[in-house]
Amino acid sequence: DLRSYAIGEGWNDWEFGNFGEEQGGAWRIGGRNGFRSRLDCVLELDPVVVGNYAEVSIRHWLDIQATAGFAFSGGFLEVFDEVSESWKRVDPVGGYPKTFGLTDGNNYPGQPAWAGREGWEEVKVPLVGYAGEVRLRFHFVSDFAGSQVMSSWVIDEVKVLSWDHTHSAWLEPSPVGGSGDLILRVEALIGGVATSGLQLVQESPGSRFVLGTWWVDESLNKLVHIPGLREDQAYRWTLASLDGKYVSQPLQSRPSKAPARLLSVPRVVRASAGAWFEYAVPAPASGVGMGALAGGAVEARVELFDVRGRLLRRLVDGNFEIGLHRVLFEPVDEQGRLLKSGVYFARIVVKGSEPQAERFIVLP
Repeated sequence: DLRSYAIGEGWNDWEFGNFGEEQGGAWRIGGRNGFRSRLDCVLELDPVVVGNYAEVSIRHWLDIQATAGFAFSGGFLEVFDEVSESWKRVDPVGGYPKTFGLTDGNNYPGQPAWAGREGWEEVKVPLVGYAGEVRLRFHFVSDFAGSQVMSSWVIDEVKVLSWDHTHSAWLEPSPVGGSGDLILRVEALIGGVATSGLQLVQESPGSRFVLGTWWVDESLNKLVHIPGLREDQAYRWTLASLDGKYVSQPLQSRPSKAPARLLSVPRVVRASAGAWFEYAVPAPASGVGMGALAGGAVEARVELFDVRGRLLRRLVDGNFEIGLHRVLFEPVDEQGRLLKSGVYFARIVVKGSEPQAERFIVLP
């Protein structure tokens, strides 16, 4: 449901009728006779409840006169910010096509906006960090001249999709590096978004570079080796899906005092796809004689347990060189039977180190 109203002393020309792409109900500014001058009006949605990531999908028609870079009239999407108690513009993927120029009657010079002759199009607007009840509105503004005939902005369909996500990054001792080495551990649960992969980006003043790209659907648990990480410096990372559907809030490092974890598994594993488990084989704490075999190999195994503690199978069991390894986990037991949906545990046992276990969920 939507309602329209004017801002300040501006006019409100929003109307509802059979203006949609399939001649269905839609909201419109303008039309056969264009729109009036000095409009400043909004079309507000009923409040909706979203998780910490949401996406607004909009199907609209644009035919609003503009120059190559500037608009005289146009519209944009706003969200109400509870902290500042004010409406703030939110930007679509790829940004708005135009920017308001310095024209009489338009009180938003420099504001990006939808304008131009685009016809029917679908745009997506990410909402990050607005968990809870949110208010959204379409805001339309025209200058002193109004519009030519047939100019209009039609809002045909609006969908608000929402998912809950968690993501974190922190520094911890390297399980395979020398004394004092640090690595970055990144964990993410991207529920409900079928991504084309996740990309980790490190940002610092004057620089931005990609640290890694992983082809995962919804769950990530990675050890990322980055040379020169230090506990006394601040770092900032961002996770983003390659298809633009998901961008995390900035991840800040927090040095961990816990021992380095030797096993990295996704929080969610799809039974139809499987997943990669990563494991580290560290050098024995007291030297080669305590755990390593001839040639520097170390005995290690990775085992699968159900929630009752029953051993279902061993994923790896043998002698491994010191360093990082990975194994493809297929959600089946020792007899090759597909695992049921539920909670499971993977445990790594490395000679000379304490066993460590990680919990994960198998879904259809």
